[in-house]
Amino acid sequence: METQLVRLDAPYNIICGTNGEFALHIATLIMMREDKEGALSVASHPIVSVNGELGGCFVGSGKGNADGQVWMHTRLEDCYVVCPQNYQTVSISELKAVMKYYAKLDMLDMPLRIATSFSWAMTKYGCKIILPMDDNNQPMADIAVCLEFEDTNGGQSCMVSADDKSPFYFYEYFDNEPPFSQYVPTNLQAVKYMAELRDTYLRIFRFDGLRSIKFTTRNKDYQWFVDELNATKIDGE
Repeated sequence: METQLVRLDAPYNIICGTNGEFALHIATLIMMREDKEGALSVASHPIVSVNGELGGCFVGSGKGNADGQVWMHTRLEDCYVVCPQNYQTVSISELKAVMKYYAKLDMLDMPLRIATSFSWAMTKYGCKIILPMDDNNQPMADIAVCLEFEDTNGGQSCMVSADDKSPFYFYEYFDNEPPFSQYVPTNLQAVKYMAELRDTYLRIFRFDGLRSIKFTTRNKDYQWFVDELNATKIDGE
């Protein structure tokens, strides 16, 4: 196996890896392997700047505040680039974009982890998060999210997601069982998950001015889901 280290110049990009963490991309480790048949495979892994020894392989001093850590769990092509370091402002829509990106990679368990680390990372790397603006050019404190429902698997299951206008990412699915009520256990589990994600947004963005997130829908067949979701509180229970 051959390896090559490619060092990058500042300002570094803030990237998100497949572990849901954000870091500065400071270099790339290229690994080249040849199998028994002589076929060559190449894999590129980001080397990131982090605080403390969180595991992985270090380059540089290797002690304390290491120069870099190789994300062996993440290929470079699977990383999402948010913005350059010290970018003045970052729209909240970037968080939604990160979540949608990893959803396409079938990593549907990522949203809670990403939401938790996004605000901390942007502050750490000198980026101010900007919420959607109202008609007076002020951050919107109260945001309405319209949910869309799509029956799948011949009506035996349902996907629920925020529409394209929502600044926040919401996505979940649940089993449809007669009589399609909120009392079906799998439905309640979906409600609880989306309520947890909503409360996570409220907790981490409250200092940016976010006060409430209320759900609506144009699909009257699933109004019960929206009512249950609006009434469910996770934080403080």
